Amino acid sequence: MKALKTQQNNTNPDQWFSSFSDISGFNSKDAYMAWCKKERLPQIRKWTCQYAPELIICLGKTYISDFATAFHGDDKGFHTEIIEDREMNWVVNQDGTLVVVLPFMVNRNGLVRNTAIQKVGERIAKLLSYPRTDDE
Repeated sequence: MKALKTQQNNTNPDQWFSSFSDISGFNSKDAYMAWCKKERLPQIRKWTCQYAPELIICLGKTYISDFATAFHGDDKGFHTEIIEDREMNWVVNQDGTLVVVLPFMVNRNGLVRNTAIQKVGERIAKLLSYPRTDDE
């Protein structure tokens, strides 16, 4: 599930195309993002509480506060680890769900190397093997 419904290769607000306005009903990306923060993210939080998945993986470190709203409640308490020079943030929410925030899996700054992806996967597997608390 996408926290934000439009499919875009670039998160720049200037890349809002008229076709997105037709689909979403919003004239700008800023208006759309404001609606998502007010309406969509709290709804996703309700679903997360209701269904309590074991794992949620989020892509895009700059959106950590939005992911926290949707899956954790606030952006405090995320643990930060560096794996293969890439940042991985994680927290176990009050429902026992492991929420992991990773860099986008594109470009030279993202999580793109096979060894890095493998090690991140291994770390997530290890975190999932622990009892569901926010402790390592």
